[in-house]
Amino acid sequence: MQTVAFPSLSERFAMAWGFVVLTVLFKDIHELFRPGFIDEARSGISNDAPVSELALLYGGIGVTFLVAMVFLPRLLSLTVNRWTNGIAAILAAVMIATFPRNDLDDVWFALVQMAVLAWVLVAAVRGKG
Repeated sequence: MQTVAFPSLSERFAMAWGFVVLTVLFKDIHELFRPGFIDEARSGISNDAPVSELALLYGGIGVTFLVAMVFLPRLLSLTVNRWTNGIAAILAAVMIATFPRNDLDDVWFALVQMAVLAWVLVAAVRGKG
């Protein structure tokens, strides 16, 4: 019988961040099917706030940050990895918590993402690989 090796802490960090990125992506795609979303986007207003170049820049930085966290855990040493993931989990949680919610599915996605980020933070603090 062949045994399967348990993923290392850095692999689990990378998988957790990948999950967060995919849920963000799915939430955004899912939002396209909300009635009135296309008209809202065309008007330059999203979640009752104007969509400015600065808002788009912040969104781009946020997404780039999340995607980078999928790859960084595979490249960093364990000590640096733990610190990086702990700080990144807190920053990502702040980004997710401050994003406005339109409906219950947005709340659901935020709760799931926060649960994963809480695991990342706890795993980074404990550091057991």
